[in-house]
Amino acid sequence: MHISLDCIFYTAMKHLKQILSGDPDNKSAFTFFKILKALSKKKAEADAYYKSRNYEKAVDAYSEALLLTGCVGQYKAKVLFNRACCGVLYCISVLVIIIW
Repeated sequence: MHISLDCIFYTAMKHLKQILSGDPDNKSAFTFFKILKALSKKKAEADAYYKSRNYEKAVDAYSEALLLTGCVGQYKAKVLFNRACCGVLYCISVLVIIIW
């Protein structure tokens, strides 16, 4: 059975919000929530660059996401994969410009 990272991420955020609604002073839940939110924001920024075909900035944004605390495991693998794809697409776009 395959569960997407987005699904796991959404579920984690949902549970953290539930924990914080019942115990707003829960420091570990709040810290983890902030980490996941920062990762999500940076990945969304990189994804937006990718969708607008700005591959160089996408590579930079994915690289910044990799440096954030909490970018581990499958999430890190996904970010590395996305960065590699954007790197290849950037190289291809540069070669096309040079050839023409």
